[in-house]
Amino acid sequence: AVLQGCVNYGSVTAKKDCVGGVTGRMDLGAAVDCENYGGVESTGGSYVGGVAGWSDAVIRSSFSKCTLSGQEDVGGIAGWAARLYDCRAIAVVSGGDERVGAIAGSADLEGGQIAGNRFVNTGWAGIDGVSYEGMAQPVSYAELREEPGVPQSFLAFTLTLRAGEDVVASIPLEYGQSLSGLA
Repeated sequence: AVLQGCVNYGSVTAKKDCVGGVTGRMDLGAAVDCENYGGVESTGGSYVGGVAGWSDAVIRSSFSKCTLSGQEDVGGIAGWAARLYDCRAIAVVSGGDERVGAIAGSADLEGGQIAGNRFVNTGWAGIDGVSYEGMAQPVSYAELREEPGVPQSFLAFTLTLRAGEDVVASIPLEYGQSLSGLA
């Protein structure tokens, strides 16, 4: 099975393990050029990821910009992964007790193949609280936006103001832009 060019904008909420923005669990195949922009949450389980909750398969050249929440193994691209190549993440983890990372909550660092992944530091290191040069390393947002092939949706931000359930305003912003002077 190959997932290629899949894009998710909707939030995903589950009660148990293996929750992802694109796929829950991948034992075989590949996810290539996939993107997730919706929040991903497990209310009672682990293995929560922006692209995949659990992946023995290949995840390559995929992007995740989202909030994540789960019990354990929570990561910007994958909750747990064996093979991650050239992925990018801007992840905010709002819940996770153990094994949390901007790229992966945990990964097969010895037998797996993890290379070329980069993330914007939002308070979480690359994999299970540690960043690895060449495998899962932090970069500034300015560096990330200059990389070739970064999707426009990955670089855009929208501030949504609500009064209860009603949307009062949606304001497009650039990362780091000041809110002062906005009307």
